[in-house]
Amino acid sequence: MTTTSMVVTMQHWIEMMRLLPGLRLFPLLKSRPGTIVTACMIFQTWPLLVLTIYLNLELLLQFTIIVQRPPITHQAVPEASGASLPLLQTAAWLRLAQRAIKQIQQTFIKFIFKMTPKFSLETIPLHSTASNATFEIDVWRYHHPDATKTVYLQAGIHGIELTGIPVVHEFMKEIEAQQLVYNFICVPLSNPMGLDSQIMGIQTGYNNLHTNQQNCWNWNRIGNLKDEPSQEGHWIKTLLDLSAPADIVLDLHTAGVETTPHIYFHESEKEHVTGLGIPHLLSWKVPSDSFSDTNFQRGKVALTFELSSSRSVHGERVKESLIYLRRFFGMLPKVDGSRVWNTEKQLKKWYSPAGGILCWHKDAGDAVREGEVIATLYTRKGSLDLESPYTGVLLLKNPIHAPHERQELAKFLVE
Repeated sequence: MTTTSMVVTMQHWIEMMRLLPGLRLFPLLKSRPGTIVTACMIFQTWPLLVLTIYLNLELLLQFTIIVQRPPITHQAVPEASGASLPLLQTAAWLRLAQRAIKQIQQTFIKFIFKMTPKFSLETIPLHSTASNATFEIDVWRYHHPDATKTVYLQAGIHGIELTGIPVVHEFMKEIEAQQLVYNFICVPLSNPMGLDSQIMGIQTGYNNLHTNQQNCWNWNRIGNLKDEPSQEGHWIKTLLDLSAPADIVLDLHTAGVETTPHIYFHESEKEHVTGLGIPHLLSWKVPSDSFSDTNFQRGKVALTFELSSSRSVHGERVKESLIYLRRFFGMLPKVDGSRVWNTEKQLKKWYSPAGGILCWHKDAGDAVREGEVIATLYTRKGSLDLESPYTGVLLLKNPIHAPHERQELAKFLVE
């Protein structure tokens, strides 16, 4: 490669760097390729870092080739546009440039590995069992030096709701890779007692089967539980203390044996859920005593995500849920398509008229009409066609295949 072609290569490199997102604000790059390193440190962009290191190594290789050749006179080299060729013709200068670039690379690599935010792990013991085994919560913290807001992200508050657990783990990888400018407190599995409550390998409910203490059915209705000296009281107080520093609380759930994804939010939080692409947005006005609603009353943005069905994990739903989070944090553009419903007026439950075996004819997310046959109930005396009591959307089916009389079967969004 001639000196001229090397100069052209450098110009192409600089031009390519100027086209990369984020670097257009740095006019120094037009004349000083060395400032690319500074820009990398400012933006902390890993793809840019890798590209920069590669191109620097390529330049070093070309420098070495040129230095090994006899000097070329200025008159013999056609001048490239905008280039200062006399400097490039000096072998001593090229050797100096080699050393300088190597030093910059070494310093940059040390700086990046020292300064790039990473998650740190804290393990908090909850209580011990009769055999002295200990239930623990893993808390992952990420601190970005430029962050102005703190996010509390948790999953698994109900033992049967599994999808959110891998979603949090996968999103933590993206937080580090993208260097999101937030502080994060992540609790992927917030209820280890509920997860371990199993009979023959099947999660049994929302609670702690081992103790069956206060509020045993639904641990997301914390009420006065946080003030109890019980295991459950200590557990929920731990979670509330962890979420206390947060400005934003995202609680990941699943619902039923089959559900269409939706979010519960206070009517004042609509701007935070608009554009995520999740099919249904359920607005509430009167708070419950759920974990998210309790945090909303503490002055935080607090949202409950219902991601998929309970007691199972599907890769497609994990990927879909990650897209919702990316849009929430501005990693992807917002999209239209969500429908807003009023929880107090439009969310309705449906109960079984008798005991029997339930066979559904509709899927969660399907539109239904009042009077339409949507399921068949097989009782001791024969079959019974069950008609939809509402016109709207079948939001979710409860995990009830052999219901008792008056047992809840499903929830609808009613038009």
